[in-house]
Amino acid sequence: MVHYFTSRYDSTQRKIVMFLGVVFLVLGVILLLVSLWNIVRMENSRRVIAMVVDVIETRSNYREEESTGVLYTPVYEYYDNGEVRTYKSLVSTSMLVEVGDKATLYISDNGIIYEKTSTLITLFMGILFAVTGGMFTFVTVVIMRKKLPKRRNKAS
Repeated sequence: MVHYFTSRYDSTQRKIVMFLGVVFLVLGVILLLVSLWNIVRMENSRRVIAMVVDVIETRSNYREEESTGVLYTPVYEYYDNGEVRTYKSLVSTSMLVEVGDKATLYISDNGIIYEKTSTLITLFMGILFAVTGGMFTFVTVVIMRKKLPKRRNKAS
């Protein structure tokens, strides 16, 4: 039977896995905190209904013949304090966005615009990173720390 992590690199491999686990876990927690902060900011912001007035089409590969996909970025128009304003979304999607579609934008007192889509993406990425980091850390601490049995040499 072959045992993993029994070579002279045993300690180094454990340290690498532990480091990756901690990095992913910290990134996940940071992304979760940012998304929660954005959710709180959105709740304390004024809501405006915006309409898509233009869609910017971007190819994910710049060579036409080798295009692997198209991303759509909506441009919104909304009324804020009696003025018509436009806002180009920070989030592109592979799903077609049509002119005339409506969305809710959240505008904070200092003028920062939040979209629910971008906050949900940050939340999802935070969960993904935190779970991955937790798994790496769990594997390092619980499974890789166990003493492995010594190899028996077969008599020839």
